[in-house]
Amino acid sequence: MAKITQRSNSADISGLEDIEPPFDTYLRGRYKQSFAYTTIKDRLPVILTKVVDTLSRNKEEISKIYGAQAVEEIKQVVGGISKLKNEMVTNKAILPLIVMSNRDNDDAQVWNENIEKLTEIQQETQTWYNTIWLICECYMYRRIAQEFLLTEHLKTYDPFVIQKKRKFFQSQRKF
Repeated sequence: MAKITQRSNSADISGLEDIEPPFDTYLRGRYKQSFAYTTIKDRLPVILTKVVDTLSRNKEEISKIYGAQAVEEIKQVVGGISKLKNEMVTNKAILPLIVMSNRDNDDAQVWNENIEKLTEIQQETQTWYNTIWLICECYMYRRIAQEFLLTEHLKTYDPFVIQKKRKFFQSQRKF
C-alpha cells in the first residue's frame, strides 16, 4: 500500500493569500492566516489518513463482519480516499459526486448543482482552497461516504465508529 503523507505543501498552490480573511467574505482556505487554511492543509488530510489506517489495520475484523469480498472493497475504498486526499493537497477542482440511481435519498445531484451554482456565481472553478470552507469540509465527508456507498458489502461500514466509541466511553469517565 502506498504511503500517504500527512501534510500538504501549500507553497506549490497558486492563488493563496498570506492575509487574515477579510470581513464580509466567506471563510476559505485561500487565506493563509485563517482557521480554514490550517484545517484544509493539516487537519483534513490527517483525517483521510486515519480512515485509510483504520481500514488497513482492521481488514481482518471487517472481513469477519462484512464477508471475505469486503477485503477487495477495502482496497477500492483506500484507493478512492487516497485519490481524494491527493485532490485536496494539490488543490484540484471539487469533483461532481456520482449520482446513484439505485439509492433512495441520494443527495449527490443536489451537491453537484450547488457546486455548479457556486462556480457560476464566483466565476471560478471550485477548488479545495478557494471554495467556502464549510462546503469543503462537508464535501470531504460526503466523498468518504460515497466511497463506501460504491461498494456492495461495505455500504454501511462507518470508518469513524471506533473513534466514536472511544470518545463516548472517555466522556463517561468525567461524570
